[in-house]
Amino acid sequence: MNDMTNMTVTENVVVDQLEPFEKVYIDRYVFFANKSAQNVLEMCRVVYQAHKDLKKSAFDRFCRAIGNDNHGSTISKMRKIGERYDFLKPYSDRLPSAWTTLYHLARLDEVKFGKAIEEGLITPS
Repeated sequence: MNDMTNMTVTENVVVDQLEPFEKVYIDRYVFFANKSAQNVLEMCRVVYQAHKDLKKSAFDRFCRAIGNDNHGSTISKMRKIGERYDFLKPYSDRLPSAWTTLYHLARLDEVKFGKAIEEGLITPS
């Protein structure tokens, strides 16, 4: 029987049992996945700030310029994520990059979100 108490496990793969060149691929993948979640948070923050700071007509032009409808669900969801930016940002390395999933997470209260993080229910993939 193997003692696995001090090993890092990623989705049923014991990382300590991988070859060094295999770990490089995992590290690169995780780096870019994290960057993706961070980038989605940043884009949503811009949408939220633009909605807050711009006049309605200017915000409408902004939305059209980025290929969205001011009254559509995409912008509404992005605004919600952006509104919760300060709360979500510290967890960006553990968040998925799908903005629709981030929207659902942004709607959770701090207690439910914290519990989900603690239990490992929120992951980048």
